[in-house]
Amino acid sequence: MDQKKSKIILSVIVAMICVMALVLLGRTMPGAQRSETKLPKLGSEPIYVTLTDGEAITRTYSNPAETLEVSNIEVLLLNIDDKTASDGKDKELAILVQNASGEQVAEASADILAMTSGEWYKMPASFVIEKGEKYSFIITATGCDPYFMAVNGYEPGISLGFDVITDKSVTYGEAFYFSIPLVILIALLVITYLLCPSAFYRLKAGEGALKFFSPIFMVLLFITLCLKIYQASYVDGVYISADSDGYMREAVNLAAGNGFSYEGIAGYKSHFANWPIIYPAMIALVMAITGMNAYLASKIVAMIVIATTFAVLYVVYKDKAWIYSLIFTNIGFITMCYYTWSEIPFVLFLLLFSICFSRIIKDNVPAKRDYIFLALTGIMAFLTRYFGIYLWFMVGPYWIYLLVKMFREKDEGLKKAYKGKLIGIFTAGCSFVIVAFSYLLMNKKLNGYPTGVSRGTWWDDYVTLTDDLFKSLVTEVFNVFLVDVPEVISSLSVKISALFVFLVIGLITYCVVTAKKKDTLDLVLVVNAAVYYVIFIVVRYRSSMDTFYFRFFAPATVLLVMGLIGIFLDNGIDKKRLRTFAILAAGVVIVSLVGLTDKAEKWSSEQKAYDILTGTWDHQYAEIPYKSVIIWNSMDYRSTWYRPDVYSGELLGDDTWESLAARYSASSNICIKKEDAKVLIDSGDYDESILGRFKEAIASSGDEDKYIVISLE
Repeated sequence: MDQKKSKIILSVIVAMICVMALVLLGRTMPGAQRSETKLPKLGSEPIYVTLTDGEAITRTYSNPAETLEVSNIEVLLLNIDDKTASDGKDKELAILVQNASGEQVAEASADILAMTSGEWYKMPASFVIEKGEKYSFIITATGCDPYFMAVNGYEPGISLGFDVITDKSVTYGEAFYFSIPLVILIALLVITYLLCPSAFYRLKAGEGALKFFSPIFMVLLFITLCLKIYQASYVDGVYISADSDGYMREAVNLAAGNGFSYEGIAGYKSHFANWPIIYPAMIALVMAITGMNAYLASKIVAMIVIATTFAVLYVVYKDKAWIYSLIFTNIGFITMCYYTWSEIPFVLFLLLFSICFSRIIKDNVPAKRDYIFLALTGIMAFLTRYFGIYLWFMVGPYWIYLLVKMFREKDEGLKKAYKGKLIGIFTAGCSFVIVAFSYLLMNKKLNGYPTGVSRGTWWDDYVTLTDDLFKSLVTEVFNVFLVDVPEVISSLSVKISALFVFLVIGLITYCVVTAKKKDTLDLVLVVNAAVYYVIFIVVRYRSSMDTFYFRFFAPATVLLVMGLIGIFLDNGIDKKRLRTFAILAAGVVIVSLVGLTDKAEKWSSEQKAYDILTGTWDHQYAEIPYKSVIIWNSMDYRSTWYRPDVYSGELLGDDTWESLAARYSASSNICIKKEDAKVLIDSGDYDESILGRFKEAIASSGDEDKYIVISLE
C-alpha cells in the first residue's frame, strides 16, 4: 500500500514539474522579434518586366488585410550578367515608396552588382503599410536594364516583396523546437510507468498493439500524402503533361455532357480514344460533385484512390497493412500523383486483379464472386489503360497448366475442381474479351484507330532507347528507398547500369526462389510485376510512345515491392525488429505531418502556383473570344483543357475564305496572330478573299492587340 502511495506522490510531482516546465516554455523571450517574409510565388513562365536605364516604373500595392511593419524590401532581378558588370558604369536600383497622398514614406537603394541574378535581395527600408491603404513604389534602375519577373495575380505584379516584423511574441517553447510536446510525452510516459507498468509490458509483448497501430498509422500516412500532393502539385507547382491535358480536356467535356467528344465544347465532333475513358470519367465525377476545376479534381481522384487502396490493404493484411502502405511513398508513385495520369487508378485495379487471381489459385473451389471480380477488375484495368490487357498473359499460362493437370489427374474430385476453375477463368476471360473488343471496335468506327492513333513501329535510336531503359530501371530501385539516384550511379555507363540491374534482378530472384514460406498472393504480385516489365519493354521496342521512364514502370514496381515485403515478413523478420521499424516509421510520418500541417495553415493567404499559371493563361487568351478557332495555335499546350471552347485550326494553301469558314463553321470566330497575318499578306501566297479579311481585321484592331479576330456569325 505504501509503495502504491509513493508512486502516486511521484506521479503528482512529475505532473507538477511538467506544468512548471510548460509555464516556463510559454514565457516570452525578451528582445526576440518574430519576422516573416511576404514574397510572391514565381511561375515558371519567362515573362519579364524590363527596367530601362534611368526610366522609372510605378507599381502599386494595397493592403486590405492587416497593417504591416516592413523592415526590408526584397527584390529579384534578372539580366545581371558579366557583360553588365564589366562595362565600368555604376549600377543602382532605387525604390521610392509613397502613400496615397503622394507623401514619401520610405526610400531604399542598392548596388545592382551586389545582387545575384534570379535570387532574392534585401534592401533595408523601415516603414509601415497601413491596413486598407494604397502605396506606390517608384522603381528606377541606373547604369543597366535589369528585368523583374512578372507575377500574375499578385500586386504589384512583379518580383518584389517584403520582410515584415509581426506583433506576435516569441516564446521559449517556439525557440526550442518540439520542446513542449517532448516535455508532455516524457511526463506521460513516466506517469504511465509509475501507475500502470503493465501497459509497457503489453506494448513490449506486441500482442494486439499492431491491431490499433496499423489503422492509425495508415490514416496518418494518408493525411500526410494528401497534404503533400496538394502542397507540391497545387500550391508550390503545377504538373501538367500533354497526356494530362488530354485527360482533363475529356473530363471537362464529360462534365459538360459531351460524352466521348473531347472537342464538344468547341463545337466539333471527335471521339476520345487515345486513352480509355475510366480515368477522365473519375475526374468528371469529382468535378460534378464538388464543382472543382479539372486539375484539382484530378488530385482529389488520386487521394480517393490512395484511400481505397489503403482500405484494400487493411482488409487483406490486417495488422501488417501499415508496412504495405509505405510502398505508396515511392518517389515514382508520388510524382505520378502530382500529374494527371491514369497510372494511379491503374495500380489499384492491378492490385485487385492480383488478389482475385490469388484466391482462385489458392482455393480448391473458388467462390463465383472471385471469377466475377476477376473479370470486372481486368475490364476496369483495361478501361483505365489499354496496356491492362497484359494481365491475361499472366492468367493464360495458368489456365493451360490447369488444363494439362486436369487431363493427367485421375482423382475425380480434383478433376472436377480443375474443371470448375477452367470454366470460371475461361468465362471471366471471355467477358473481358467481349468488352475490350467492343470498346476497341467502337473506337475504330468513330475515331479511325482502335486506340486513337497509329501505334505501329516507328524509327528509334535503339542504343539510346536501351540506355534509357536501364537508367529507368536503376531509377526504380532508388525510388523504392525514397532517394534520388546518386550521381556516382547515374554517371555510370549503360553497360555498368545494365550489370547493376541484372544483379538486382538476380538478388530478387534468389530471395523469391529460396524463401521457405511463399504466400500465393505474394507470388502472384511478383509474377504480375515481372510479366508487366517484360511485356511493356517488348511493346515499347515495337511501338510508338515516350521513351522509358519512371511513369511506365512505377505500377509494376509497386506490385513487386508489395510481393517482396510479404515474402520477407513470412521468412525471418521478427516481431521485435518490426516493432522498432514501426516506431521509426511512425516518427517520420508524424514529423512530416506536423511540417505539412504548418504549411497548410498558410494556404488561405498564400499565392498558389496554379493561380499563377492560370493567370498567365488568362493573359494569353485575353483577346480570344469564346468559341474561337486559332489558326496555327501557339498557346501553351497544357492549356487546352482550360479553354476547351478554343479549337486549333490551320490554313491550307488552296483555301478560300468560303472553304475556311465552312471548315470551322462550328466556331464563332477565326483568330490568328497579327504578325502572322501580316507575313501572309506580304507573301501574297494565299487567296485574296482570305488576305482581304485579314487586312480589314488588322485595320480595325488596336495597336496593342496581338491577335486579329474575324467573326463567322
